[in-house]
Amino acid sequence: MTKRVVTNIPGLDEILNGGIPERNVVLVSGGPGTGKTIMSQQFLWNGLQLGEPGIYVALEEHPAQIRQNMLQFGWNVRLFEEKGGFCSC
Repeated sequence: MTKRVVTNIPGLDEILNGGIPERNVVLVSGGPGTGKTIMSQQFLWNGLQLGEPGIYVALEEHPAQIRQNMLQFGWNVRLFEEKGGFCSC
C-alpha cells in the first residue's frame, strides 16, 4: 500500500484516496480562477502547522504579494519565514 501525505484540505484527500502519494511531485494545472494558488498555499500552510517546511515559488508575484494574499486567509507565514521553515520566492 502506498503511503500518502494528507493535505488537510476539505474534500481533496477524499478525491486523492487519502492524500498525495508520498515522495511524488505534483503538477497543479487549470485555467485562471480555478483555485490553483489558494490550494497550493493552503497545502503549504497546513504543512507548516504540522512542522513541515515549505517553499512557494511564483514566477509572476513578488514575495510580499504572496504573503499578503496568504494573510487574507489568516495564514501568517512571517513567523515561519523568520525561523527558516518557509520561503516565498
